[in-house]
Amino acid sequence: MVICYSLQSVSATSIILILGV
Repeated sequence: MVICYSLQSVSATSIILILGV
């Protein structure tokens, strides 16, 4: 479950970076 949570965090961060750019 920790791995899944990490993947979701990375995905969320990527989306934020994309929106930020």
